[in-house]
Amino acid sequence: MKNKKIILLILVTLLFSGCSVKYNLYINNDLSVNEKVTATENTNSLRIKTGETPKLAANSLFDLYKIDGVNYSFSTTEKETSTTGMASTSFNSLEEYEEYFTSDIIKEVNISKKDSYITLEFKQDVALSEYASRSLIYDDIEINIEIPFKVTENNADSIDGNVYTWKITKDGKLKDIKVTFNTNETKSSRVFDLGFFKINVKYSVLLGVGIVLVILIMVLIVYLNNKKNNKF
Repeated sequence: MKNKKIILLILVTLLFSGCSVKYNLYINNDLSVNEKVTATENTNSLRIKTGETPKLAANSLFDLYKIDGVNYSFSTTEKETSTTGMASTSFNSLEEYEEYFTSDIIKEVNISKKDSYITLEFKQDVALSEYASRSLIYDDIEINIEIPFKVTENNADSIDGNVYTWKITKDGKLKDIKVTFNTNETKSSRVFDLGFFKINVKYSVLLGVGIVLVILIMVLIVYLNNKKNNKF
């Protein structure tokens, strides 16, 4: 079953050659995973290569390569200059995502855990420029990983809020992708382990509690000073 479940990065790019690919990986608060791949190809080029209308060619190829039992969706958008295919699926856990991961440019994904810290590593083992003699030709690939937790280490090319982005281009260089995050902490909250249960407290609440405590301490100091002065 595993070798029949094709990761979307392969499935979608089978539809296009010389295309631009955007790979989006969303990690949710419960550590389930949503995956979306968008591939864009020149409309005229796709029409010439397949002999069909681009939208029909994309859908026909998707029907040919789709796997029974895999829960994904696929749609196409045809414009005058470009045709876009978009596929998406989800996994119940990072372990399930890692188990079925397959790619023709990335050897494997390695997910490791230590306490509340999780590290995702992807190692590219084939440069895009090497595809000149193969059936799949990528112009560029953009990989976006959206993480709701606090990231403690990463080698992203760019960061926009919770989205970490890496770009793979035809420069012959292999890209290593690495990101580590703490599941006990987000950018806006932290999980406190009290032994019998865990509680997620927002930093705004902690700040508010801190301000209240400071005010109470100041009021107490003023009260005690006044009480002391009234004795004389």
